[in-house]
Amino acid sequence: MPSPLAFPDVQYDKCASLDSVELFELFLDDHIFKHIVEQSRLYRVSKNWPDHNISEEMMTVFLGILTVSGYNKLSSNQCSGLKGRTCGTKQCTKPCAGTDSILL
Repeated sequence: MPSPLAFPDVQYDKCASLDSVELFELFLDDHIFKHIVEQSRLYRVSKNWPDHNISEEMMTVFLGILTVSGYNKLSSNQCSGLKGRTCGTKQCTKPCAGTDSILL
């Protein structure tokens, strides 16, 4: 009997045939975009900024462009060391932004 805290077995077969747009829509549905737009409006009101009447469709396109273009670069596993250490790869020679709680 599996532990109640264990993750279920993963079934990748359902996602194997999906294209990038279908995967995007699988994780980010209309409810999510409606919430993002509403929170954006509330934020603008709190900052006293003008309302640009952003729709859910416009937000979907905007976040889709950011996702496809790779705007949010994720660090590699090699750069997860302690603060002040470098990973030594060609792409990254800057100190890593890891936490001090990592034990070696």
